Order: sequence, then C-alpha cells, then structure tokens
Amino acid sequence: MTVDRKTKAVLLVDDDPTILVLLETAFTKAGYRMVTTLDSEFGLRIANEMSPSAIILDLMMPKLNGWEFIEALRKDPVTRDTPIVVITAFPGEGLEDRAKQAGVFSLMVKPLNLTDLINTVALALRSAEVKAAAASHT
Repeated sequence: MTVDRKTKAVLLVDDDPTILVLLETAFTKAGYRMVTTLDSEFGLRIANEMSPSAIILDLMMPKLNGWEFIEALRKDPVTRDTPIVVITAFPGEGLEDRAKQAGVFSLMVKPLNLTDLINTVALALRSAEVKAAAASHT
C-alpha cells in the first residue's frame, strides 16, 4: 500500500523557526502538503479544524508543551487517532515509555536525519491507513 503524499496534510508544530523552515522544505520536496506553526496553542486549533493526516510535534514548547498537546488531541474524537511523530532535543530516561503510553507513533531525537523523519512519517501514514481499513471491515 502506497501513500498518496499529495493528499496527505502534515501539521508541523515547533517553536524553532529554523527547524520549521528546514522540515517544511524537506517534506514539501518529498511531496507532502505541509501546514506549520510556531505556536502550540494555534497548532492545536489547526489540528482540530483541519484534521491532518499526521503531526510532527516538538515536545519542548512554550504555552502548551508537547505532552499537553498530545493529551488534548487524544481527547478529541476528530484527532484521537492522528499519528504523531514527536521530535525532541532533550531525550531522557523514560521518555520513550511515556511516548508509547501517550499513543505516539515514533519519538525522534534532534539533530534529525531528514530521510529517517520523512520515512517515519510515511510509515505512520501507512499504519493509520491500515488501521482505518481494518476498522471499517469490523
């Protein structure tokens, strides 16, 4: 099963403008439609309004941190099953376990390998499609 990237909108939420531009450029070149924001509260509103196919989220954000963002997403039926790839510059003990418990598809540590990140998002999208197809047959 291949993912039609042009129909898949990916929301990128990161308070670092350099990371935002770098990732937006790389994903756009890879064929994805990107929606980006530096503001996590605004990102949550965008997620609820547009229901993106996937979200790339920095954990260390002002206002609403990544964990609060994820918790809010998971409470909303519109975004509950949206795959999330978390990126962080500060890996810590227990972080991967916490990410799994929060329903995060993947946790990646900065500095990022762009190819790996793009492939991870593609895998998250394929996984979400398989789950949706399976759910529609039950």
